[in-house]
Amino acid sequence: MLAWALSRVDIGAAWAIVRQVSAVPLAAAIAAIAATMVLGAVRWQLLLKLEGAQLSLATLLKIVLVGSFFNQMLPSGVGGDAVRVWRCREHGIGLGHAVRSILLDRVSGYVACLALYAVALPHLLRVTAEERDRGALAVLFAIAVSGLLGLLIVDYLPRNLIGLPVLRQVAALSRSARRVYTAPRSLAAILAFSAGGMILTVAFFWLLGRSAGSSLGFAAWLAIVPPVLLVQIIPVTIAGWGLREAALVSVSAGFGLPPEIALATSILCGLANLVMAVPGGLIWIARWGLGEAAPHGPHPSASDPIRRPAA
Repeated sequence: MLAWALSRVDIGAAWAIVRQVSAVPLAAAIAAIAATMVLGAVRWQLLLKLEGAQLSLATLLKIVLVGSFFNQMLPSGVGGDAVRVWRCREHGIGLGHAVRSILLDRVSGYVACLALYAVALPHLLRVTAEERDRGALAVLFAIAVSGLLGLLIVDYLPRNLIGLPVLRQVAALSRSARRVYTAPRSLAAILAFSAGGMILTVAFFWLLGRSAGSSLGFAAWLAIVPPVLLVQIIPVTIAGWGLREAALVSVSAGFGLPPEIALATSILCGLANLVMAVPGGLIWIARWGLGEAAPHGPHPSASDPIRRPAA
């Protein structure tokens, strides 16, 4: 995918743009993505409480940062989420509670991205010149919606299927998702945090584009970013490299963004994420406030009652 993106771009021009970026919008972009992590930690804390568990916001933010660090070395968000589950276990939270809270956190961000995509899709289809690309945008949206609906109804499958080990866990997640997303108060708070995180993520791309010389307005990036994010989460490349570049070059072409600027923006996105991974790496190496494993007894299983950490 990266090779395909590079084949459509003057690589020398794109790299020259990266080397001459404007520092102020670049710093603002990094601040925006840092703010999304804070919002993500607050949202995760709320979802943990709904699962019957509790950790301090400071601890959760540290775990989110460590997860971000591992996301830069492993496919998409898979590695970071696995580390988040592990750290929850170290703090005495049962495996089932930890996994469901993290997956619900992912789904919450996914819902905000999908909602923005639904609003922007008609305009995207109008400005995209190639029929093949229009078809890809429509198929991507259909797959994303189908996945979300499937999650919410999977536990209505026949009992003999739900009894299978994998589907049994997915069915439990489905029930948790319906419980969370049908409760008005929790839904309003979760959607507010998700919407805020989505707007900050769009601002992140917009500011990086400005630093690379883009003249596109914020409204254009509201349409460009959702399909790029959905493609990027497919866990087939390290930290989304290649997928992000190909998607951004392709989707932004309909808005008249030169491919060199689009590629430079995507490269800056990857580099900014690496910068944001540094605090998580330092926390992991130095174990600053991450806590140690529970000193007595085995870790709780997925069905064990939660043992509250002392601090």
